[in-house]
Amino acid sequence: MDPFIRLIRLSAFLLLTALFSACAVNSEPPAITRETASATVFAQPTAPPTPSETPILVQPSTTPTSAPTQSPTPPRQSPTPAPRGALTGEQEQRLYQTSLTFLAEDEQSATEVVRRIDYLQSDAEDPSLACGPIAAGILRDAGLLPPDSDLHGFWLLDPRTRTSQIVLETHFPKERYAWYQFETSTTEFDFNAFPLMPGDFLYLYAGINGTFEHIITVTRVDEAGRAYTVSNLATEDGFVIRELMLYDPSRPGVGQFYDWMNRDINGWLGMTGDGGFDLWRPLPPAQDYEIP
Repeated sequence: MDPFIRLIRLSAFLLLTALFSACAVNSEPPAITRETASATVFAQPTAPPTPSETPILVQPSTTPTSAPTQSPTPPRQSPTPAPRGALTGEQEQRLYQTSLTFLAEDEQSATEVVRRIDYLQSDAEDPSLACGPIAAGILRDAGLLPPDSDLHGFWLLDPRTRTSQIVLETHFPKERYAWYQFETSTTEFDFNAFPLMPGDFLYLYAGINGTFEHIITVTRVDEAGRAYTVSNLATEDGFVIRELMLYDPSRPGVGQFYDWMNRDINGWLGMTGDGGFDLWRPLPPAQDYEIP
């Protein structure tokens, strides 16, 4: 496609998106408010909940929270063992292997991957605005979402809107998923106390200091407790799709969560996670679906 025509199409998409639609970059973000939705949101527990526990119910805040104070040198934490969530070992391996089929080391290859997902059913599909379809597509292709899942609904997903809430309630029903909301920045969050698990689906909020919002699926957690995702990533050479280590529980400040909020690294490429995150986690036993 002619680069000029492609640029015009991308510009049109950006003009049509909401200020904080997932993956869209904004240089001057407004204050974040999370409207009260019909979906239940759970408060942050002091420890990972078990199926027998009853999480505390809260409503999302309708007023913006103050920006968290970021410490350049986070306090050291004791690493935790690799968490085991609702997925079986077979499901975890299938999720990881599926995620590798989405990898793309240049923008042309990344474009081919997102067009294979076919979430718009047109050649307007572009890796710069595909974080939601990629995250949901990995789950679908791994047999952890129904094969007929409408991935178009994850394009420009925004949990603050009723339309997106319907998408989330359809694909992550509360009888089979725990819903969490954390307003702590990903750079300040204690992932030793509440580690991410394979199959977790996250929406990252820009917050006051961020410039875009992002959607990821946790594709694996290694034996050292390090959590990973496969996601689209802005680079100086364009968008690629890579496996990214989100955090290392034994090395605070190391990982993509911290890189995304490092102004020296991503000041112009885009920053996210400052406003906390929403998380949808499968409850055991995680359901298996036919692999498309």
